[in-house]
Amino acid sequence: NPEGKNGGFGVGEDGNVSLKLGKAYYTNELDRFSIAIGGNNLIAWGDAEEIDENIFAVGSYATAVMINDHAYGVSISLGAGTKQKSSTSFGAFAGLGLKAHPSVDVALGFNANRWVAGITVPLGELIDVEIGDGIYLQLGVDDVLDDQENRRGVMNVSIPFKI
Repeated sequence: NPEGKNGGFGVGEDGNVSLKLGKAYYTNELDRFSIAIGGNNLIAWGDAEEIDENIFAVGSYATAVMINDHAYGVSISLGAGTKQKSSTSFGAFAGLGLKAHPSVDVALGFNANRWVAGITVPLGELIDVEIGDGIYLQLGVDDVLDDQENRRGVMNVSIPFKI
């Protein structure tokens, strides 16, 4: 939302903190199956305070497809959550991801009632400072076709870690 409610810039005006815990199982050198559970909107501010928490589970399968002697990573995910559909009721979601470049992932998904799309890049690839290492920047569009009349840009910053 490049324009804030009160005429400001709007970035960070609304937001939330979410958490996802997952486990990956390698079936061979190229294939991986993962499962995860998580919660969205666990801590919220601005308009996000009006949205209920969403508890979800998801399974993903990742492999590599060979094209002209180059391996491209591909992943498929299926899941469901308590507040997926218009943030009010149970719904399912699915996604397809492609590693388009060694450091760029592209994704397309359907989330209960709308299409979403985005890219993920390591922050260290965008800015040449060590603080960016291990931090990922995700940029996307929610409600791509504007079916819900709620198209908006989305920015996520994630810091994956192992326990």
